[in-house]
Amino acid sequence: MLLTWLTRLHLVSGLLVGLFLVSAIGFAAGDGFQPARDRYTPSKPLNATSATRYITSLFPRPAGRHILILDSNRPEDFSEEGGASEYGLNTLEQRLGKAGMVVTRSRGAAALPLAKDIDVLLLAHAMPQYSKLDPHELAAVMRSPLVVDNCGGWESQKFDEAGLLYLNAARLFWPHWMDPEMERFAAYVRETVPQDDGILMLPKAHLTSTASRARWFLPLNVRLLPRRLYLWRPELGTSFVTTYYEWVEAYQEHAPWKKTERIRLKERGLSKMLPSSPTRTLTAEERQAAITHNVQWVLFWDHQPDFNLKDWELVPLDEVLSWGVGRSGGPR
Repeated sequence: MLLTWLTRLHLVSGLLVGLFLVSAIGFAAGDGFQPARDRYTPSKPLNATSATRYITSLFPRPAGRHILILDSNRPEDFSEEGGASEYGLNTLEQRLGKAGMVVTRSRGAAALPLAKDIDVLLLAHAMPQYSKLDPHELAAVMRSPLVVDNCGGWESQKFDEAGLLYLNAARLFWPHWMDPEMERFAAYVRETVPQDDGILMLPKAHLTSTASRARWFLPLNVRLLPRRLYLWRPELGTSFVTTYYEWVEAYQEHAPWKKTERIRLKERGLSKMLPSSPTRTLTAEERQAAITHNVQWVLFWDHQPDFNLKDWELVPLDEVLSWGVGRSGGPR
């Protein structure tokens, strides 16, 4: 009797596993066996406290600055709790007002007329009329070029092209190897760098994030094969998440950027945001690493969990070496 029940239990377990595999294959086939971001947890916005701190930190003196919050007028677009809820946005509006900022909420209205002379634009709800906004039209009417995405509803590339500084404040949950801007940048590097060349990867300055998602050198290493990528202490940075934390701490202590000078380029390779270029001069140790590993390119980046074109710059090694300790790069 016991053997019979164990056999039946085994058959039921096998059937459940089979049904799971069939359903998984069915879902994958429905997407043409391509990964889809909408299968992952939606982006999570900053709460009112964090969003207030984030927005006010954008200005030395936030008092008097104008902010437009693009939100919905439909109850179904508001989450039950968190930064996208009615309570969360009301609290954010109140706290920004206490900081002296002038706050306008769109509540589903057309954005462009409200965006005239504002200092910062915040996307709270990715409504169709807001997701399809023309960044060039926004740039023409805004006073300051600051755009904050608090729901993951925009891609930074189109804002970069319009000269707007795109800042993603939402927490993203889909895998970083599915990021479209990372793919575009990888395609640009593949078109620019010969397959036999080496690339030295250097952070701009201190690492501002310990999020494992910020390890963009992992998917880039795959996308750029067979090109050689070199990273400071890769045995820590590319290993387990726990050792990645050690890599961040060790780089902060090493602090090579303190011995270098920031370089502002006259022209960038892909991004249009000249002031945001992560380029800098090299330390003696970094120069020696470039020679030792026979690299032909240097890839500078600003360590962030969201891939943004403005945070990445690829420069030929010869040009980087010519900068010396100067503050301005030559024409590109």
